[in-house]
Amino acid sequence: MIMFINKNLLGTGTEEQRGMIDLHSHILPNLDDGAKDLIESMAMAKLATENGITAIAATPHHKNGRYNNEKNSIEAAVKALNANIQTIYMKGLAHLLKITWKTGISRRSNEDK
Repeated sequence: MIMFINKNLLGTGTEEQRGMIDLHSHILPNLDDGAKDLIESMAMAKLATENGITAIAATPHHKNGRYNNEKNSIEAAVKALNANIQTIYMKGLAHLLKITWKTGISRRSNEDK
């Protein structure tokens, strides 16, 4: 799970939307059936913040028979997205990135089926 947390956005969005967390997003560019490129990722992040979302968990597909995203490609996509978010759409906003990589998740979920 990859989290982009922007603590300065708590005052945006409607009262009901403030502090909302998106726990499932394909925001990382060029990794799966989500954002096609960095520009689309940036637009998704901007739209999310405008609607009061303060955290996004990027959840790219991995080893599902169609996409094989390795840790280094996911980390590179996160780094590129965060760098561009900081410099283009959301200048000066603080963010915290946490990357957690769990091996064997897909194997365990297949065993449960």
